Amino acid sequence: MDTAVLNNLASQIESLPPDEQLWLLRRIARSLRQPATTSKGAWDQSLVAMSGDPDIQREIREIAEEFLATETDGLEG
Repeated sequence: MDTAVLNNLASQIESLPPDEQLWLLRRIARSLRQPATTSKGAWDQSLVAMSGDPDIQREIREIAEEFLATETDGLEG
């Protein structure tokens, strides 16, 4: 998109009252999340692939070791 168009759009948004700016942000965020929810199958497949990746498994083990002390500190979580 043209920079001038984007600048004009930004100026128009800035002229809106804060509650309307928030409404617009929520609507944009919802529309950006929509494709992510429709491709849940692809997301699930990615998770399955990652779970079998030796590098990811190693990283998970390292993270678990780092937090081992906090898991055994006796505090209820």
